[in-house]
Amino acid sequence: MTKKVLFIINDLRMGGAQRVLSIVMRELVRSGYTVSLVTNHSDATDFYTTGDNVTRFSTGLSTPSRNIAQAIISNLKRIKAIRKVITEESSNVVFSFMTETNILTVLASLFTGKRVIVSERSDPEKDKKSFIWQLLRKITYSNASFVTTNSKAALEYMKQFVRQEKLVYLPNPIEGCIEIRTPDEYAESKSILLVVARLHHAKGIDILIDAISLLKFRNRSYEVWIAGDGSEMESLMLQTEELDVADSFRWLGRIDDLIPLYKSASLFILPSRREGMPNALLEAMSCGLPVIISNASPGPLEYVANGESGLVFESGSSNALADAIDELMSNEDKRQRMGQKSTEIVKPYLISNIIPLWEKVIFPRESTSSRSVVN
Repeated sequence: MTKKVLFIINDLRMGGAQRVLSIVMRELVRSGYTVSLVTNHSDATDFYTTGDNVTRFSTGLSTPSRNIAQAIISNLKRIKAIRKVITEESSNVVFSFMTETNILTVLASLFTGKRVIVSERSDPEKDKKSFIWQLLRKITYSNASFVTTNSKAALEYMKQFVRQEKLVYLPNPIEGCIEIRTPDEYAESKSILLVVARLHHAKGIDILIDAISLLKFRNRSYEVWIAGDGSEMESLMLQTEELDVADSFRWLGRIDDLIPLYKSASLFILPSRREGMPNALLEAMSCGLPVIISNASPGPLEYVANGESGLVFESGSSNALADAIDELMSNEDKRQRMGQKSTEIVKPYLISNIIPLWEKVIFPRESTSSRSVVN
């Protein structure tokens, strides 16, 4: 039997969910699956590519709604367009990503006889949706074949309204470093602090800027590389100028290949106010980087224990972040030791180990994979 899967996501712009989906599609195609994709945005907005072996559809319904009435009409149109692809495509499985798209996909799939899998990508405790979306999630998710999450904390949250037998913890596949830096190479790296994130309030870049200004008063000087773009670029750059730390920051924009950045940095920082399970954190750890993260969300804390592979600081506290940076950047041996621990922790989550788990969920009977390395 030909194994066909139809993925559905709002767009393939820069983002963690989009990155995971691009990796999964690529690996499934390599394994002989027939893969299709539906997005609301056109491929002109793509950051991640699908390759020639993925059949691409777009609803063309990406325009933001100005009011509730318009939102209802737009989403009904999206449901109709998604249902059209689902019924016309001969895919065995429909797999959607992210809350709003998940809800629309379940509704579009009703009475089609298709197996529907949905993937939650955020921390539902912190990433609060509007009342109507939260209500619809509770109603629709019970109709999905499986509800997957990329953190155990999110899985626990879903138990409130999804039967346990439908819940699956499905970790992100990590596309990490093939070769880890030697101690000598690590010692040669500059004092570079690396952040890979959307420039959005939730990511807490402003907190890091405040922390760097505090370190300046302690006569500490570091170079901060920010890989990513977003709506707050201008305001964040203005903040660095106001605090007289603009010379410490390099704004790299969107970067296709992050591995050279991970290998050049001394430390990876995730100052977020909320997180799901960020790929960049896991990729940085796979490359042997010690990390500093906030305690804002439980997902990253599943991988980073304070004092082992990095440090955990109080969310929102620029003073606590400055102290953590100071502690690690003043102790090269500690950074190397934590970096080695990082690599050990995330090794089970590399692509070769995790993709078989995705296959088992998508085609539980047809999949011949038997590896399961994550509890």
